Amino acid sequence: MPHKVPFSFDGVEHSALLLVEGIDDARFFNAYLNRGLGIIAVQIVRVGGNPGFRPFLSQGLRNASGLANLRRLGIVTDADTDATAAFQRVRNALADAGFPGPPLRLAKSSIRRFERSNRRIARRQRAG
Repeated sequence: MPHKVPFSFDGVEHSALLLVEGIDDARFFNAYLNRGLGIIAVQIVRVGGNPGFRPFLSQGLRNASGLANLRRLGIVTDADTDATAAFQRVRNALADAGFPGPPLRLAKSSIRRFERSNRRIARRQRAG
């Protein structure tokens, strides 16, 4: 059964769009960008969890009004236990919808930093 986009999307309203999984992510980035950094020209859209990215990109965004004005697209998803797989899911969803994905060389260095950071955190937690 295809995943339905759970929230309405009326089109691209700003030149920057940030896709997030759920309400908590949206609230965090809204507070961080708008109140913390004073950036108000970013439209934040909840896609309803990790499975929501692919249908949103291919059905919601692909045919959205204002798409020609979009200059920046950010996607925030949980890496869970495998950052490489999470990154590849996002790349695949972008490609399937006809959008360019980030260069793989950038992703590999970011993923290595993320994984090193997670290992340090795990060691500290085990050490008590």
